Amino acid sequence: MNRRADGTFTIEFRTVERGVSLPIQTEEGRWTHDNGQYTTFTTKVAGEEIDKTDPHYTDTYEVRSVNDVEMTYYHPGVKQTFRSKRVDCDYKAP
Repeated sequence: MNRRADGTFTIEFRTVERGVSLPIQTEEGRWTHDNGQYTTFTTKVAGEEIDKTDPHYTDTYEVRSVNDVEMTYYHPGVKQTFRSKRVDCDYKAP
């Protein structure tokens, strides 16, 4: 994830289902962090504009920890914890 100071982000991730890696997915949008909550507003998926009024593309997380290298956050709706870790700019997921 590239979370920029101007409040925009891009993310590249891969989902694994039943031991099978699915193709890498990309998303873009805006983010906020306030009072221990991290919220993302996705505006593009795989480079395509999405319906910004669809609540499916807004996610609010509880921030569990944050430092210069890593942020851990929890999504109460899906009961999942995520960890975002700082890596070099040229890093590519395996």
